Amino acid sequence: MITQEYTSPSKLKFTLREQTGEDDDRLSAAQSETSLINTYIASVIIKGPKGNPMSVEDVKKLRLGDKYFLVLASRILSLGETLYFEYQWPGDNTSTEYSEDLTNYIWDYEKEFPEKGSPYYFDQRIPPYPEKEFIEGEIKGFKLRMDYLDGYGEDYLMKLSPSGRTVNQELKARNLRVWDQTDWKPVATFAGFTARDMHYIRNLAHSNDPPILGLTRVSHPLSEQTMEIPLLGIKDFFYPAKI
Repeated sequence: MITQEYTSPSKLKFTLREQTGEDDDRLSAAQSETSLINTYIASVIIKGPKGNPMSVEDVKKLRLGDKYFLVLASRILSLGETLYFEYQWPGDNTSTEYSEDLTNYIWDYEKEFPEKGSPYYFDQRIPPYPEKEFIEGEIKGFKLRMDYLDGYGEDYLMKLSPSGRTVNQELKARNLRVWDQTDWKPVATFAGFTARDMHYIRNLAHSNDPPILGLTRVSHPLSEQTMEIPLLGIKDFFYPAKI
């Protein structure tokens, strides 16, 4: 069985094995998308950062960039770097085959990461994480701290009702807290922050921990209309009709 070592966006070391038929059962089990991905990733990790296999709970503790890096790395290792898929355009029943090079979405994080303007830059590539444990800032003399979004924060956001998915919930998912001279206190309400304060806090989160979208762009063969589709929403990502 093929195995390979990888360095994640947090510069953690993982050794993955290629996918097997048993993993297909894990991926097709009746679970939420995040749960089945956590279960799948835990199963294909031979060695985690501590040199041991990882449990589902261990995977949930990973930063999202690391987790989805492992999803992409595992797919490339097991099924190849090219994703072939068909897209049915709404309205006119036009079905077109497309392909995407999945290596564009990850990087060798031992190397310098290409920034915007570089010929190797790609806006959907998972960026490396800053070399610090928390996201930290200061506003009006108050120290702020929040976590990088992990699997627990992802679960929190996924379980919100549509009416509860407000713009500040991502900050609660990152456990935003304020230093009160003795301890870090979780922010329970945002009433004490002005609109300018909130703009600063959200930019602080996004600049250090941008959303992992994993979008591929497709163009209509006739009208040249374009669409962005999430890679993990494509059936052929895990179950390709063509390799």
